[in-house]
Order: sequence, then C-alpha cells, then structure tokens
Amino acid sequence: MRIKYDGVDLNEQFECFVVDRPLPEFRASGTPVNGVDGEIFENATYGTRQITIAVYAIDKTQRGLQWAARTLMGIIKTHEEKQLVIGDERDFNGNQLYRKVVPIGVPEFTPYVHAGRFLLRFKQFDPFLQGKDRVERLRTDQLLAINTGGNVEAWPVITATPTSNTFTLQKLGGEHITFKGGIAGKKLTINMRRQIVKVEPDITTGEGLQLGSRFFSIEGAVGITANCPAEIAWTERWL
Repeated sequence: MRIKYDGVDLNEQFECFVVDRPLPEFRASGTPVNGVDGEIFENATYGTRQITIAVYAIDKTQRGLQWAARTLMGIIKTHEEKQLVIGDERDFNGNQLYRKVVPIGVPEFTPYVHAGRFLLRFKQFDPFLQGKDRVERLRTDQLLAINTGGNVEAWPVITATPTSNTFTLQKLGGEHITFKGGIAGKKLTINMRRQIVKVEPDITTGEGLQLGSRFFSIEGAVGITANCPAEIAWTERWL
C-alpha cells in the first residue's frame, strides 16, 4: 500500500499496511430542560480520527533495522499538522488524503521486530478526507446543476466580477448571499467556510460593502444561480 507523510514516500524503504483507521467519533450535545423529557438538541460535530500504520523494513539486517528506525524518527519528528496520503485499491479516488495529521509518540517496535515491523500512530485533527478539487462556471441568471460529490457538505469559494454594485448568488431552495456596495467591475472572492470576502481593488471610503443573508455550504445535488458570471470552486469531503 502506498503511504506518504509530509511528502515523504515510505514505500522507498518499507512495505506499508494500514492496521486501523476507524471513523471519527460523532458527538451530539443537548441541554436538559426541567419538565421536558430528554434534552433540547443543540449541535452535532465529528471528533478526531486515529490511524495506525504498520511498516516493514525492506532491509532486515541489524544495520538495516537501525537505519529504518532512524528514518522513521526523522519522518515523524514534526510537531506540526501535515498531510498523510494513503493509496489503496478500495478507494474511490485512487488516494485518500488526510489533512491536519500529527504523529503520536515514536515508532513502536512490535513483537515482530525480527521481521523489521514498526507501528506508526497518527492523530487526524480534521476528521474528513479530502477528495477531488472541483470547479464549475456560471453564466448570468443560469441555473447550474451541481453534483457536489463526497458524502458530507463542502464549502465553496466563489469568484465573480459584478457588472453592477449588487452581487447575488442563490442556492435553489432559499439560501443566498448578497453583496452591495462599490463592487461594479471589481473582483470578488468569497470564501464560504472562512466567511471572508476579498475585493480587488479595495473599495474606497463611502462605497461600503454590505452583506445580505449568510454564508452557506453545498451538499449532494444543488442548483445555483447568480446575477453575473461566476466561478464556484470546492473540494469534495468524505468520511
């Protein structure tokens, strides 16, 4: 199985196998209310994911095992979030990209040390897998049908250059986002997840950018319209 961590291909020195990669914990919370059975639901979120990988050193001599241990220590010495890529034949996209992954502890020798077997444990702080990068383009007042992909919601980035001082993007079914101000002829970049809007060149004093409605995600089959040409980019997300 192909394994890469922080761009380093472990298969150059090891045979790699995934031992465990369970789904992240699903957490739902609520508030008890006197006189009411159960609780009042508040929200539901996904927790972290832990991944365990077994690697077998290709060179099983004593010197080879020492070198393998040093190599693994060098690979996972980071204390920053990195990307872990797992490729296998069962995957829908050829590879599975895990973001925000940090190693836990140090490479662990197992009872199979004579076979050059080490265990690597990782913790993924972003519980979702990153799938394909997708881009769609909208024409003015066109109803664009999108199949979002993935199996959880995605957060698009919208790019548009309005021809008037109002820009509206609407999702079929009601949700929409509207900007008003001195934006005619200027490039808008709207990051739905981060809830940030960038205007290039900057609007001047008195042109004031006003936001109507709210930022939204997309999931499954979605219809989108806009009052000027726009580009919608997003990355599929999978559990």
